[in-house]
Amino acid sequence: MGLFGNNKKNTPPADAAESAASPDPAPAPSEESSPSSPPPDPLPPPAPSKEIVHVDQAERLAAEYEKMISPTLSLDGNSLSLSAAGWHLDTDEVAGLRDRIKELEGVVAQKDADIEALQGDGPKKDNQANALKFKNEVLLDMLAVASADEKKSSAKYEKERINADEYRKRLEALVAACAGKGIDVDEVLGI
Repeated sequence: MGLFGNNKKNTPPADAAESAASPDPAPAPSEESSPSSPPPDPLPPPAPSKEIVHVDQAERLAAEYEKMISPTLSLDGNSLSLSAAGWHLDTDEVAGLRDRIKELEGVVAQKDADIEALQGDGPKKDNQANALKFKNEVLLDMLAVASADEKKSSAKYEKERINADEYRKRLEALVAACAGKGIDVDEVLGI
């Protein structure tokens, strides 16, 4: 045999090549069921109907099916039931707590709704508060301008009052001088 010849001794069979590639081959399925495999479900799933099934109906049907296949044991207000999630122990205390949880979930839902309502009013109230702040700032600016005008007017009034006092004194001096020279001011003025 040549270098490229067919040598049966050195060529592994096809089954051996596959077993060398995978160290732990999976056992081939057999017709007989092994003792460790679970027994087939005694109740087959409900046959699908030709009607359109809504999500709520599907959930209800699934719950009814689970009730049909789940065993329940009840004794003195305690119940033990098996569901797809596992075993559940229900006592009067647990049932009371579940009722309390449902009640509190309702309260939480109401509080969440109140919070959402208040948050919805929040921007509106913020806008109103901002408008009132702006109005106050404008009024303060107007007050500052009016105050400055008042100070200016007060200074001008004081200056005019001093000038009026000077003119009054000068007029009194002129009337006295005219009276000293014998001039009747009332006659000159036509009073």
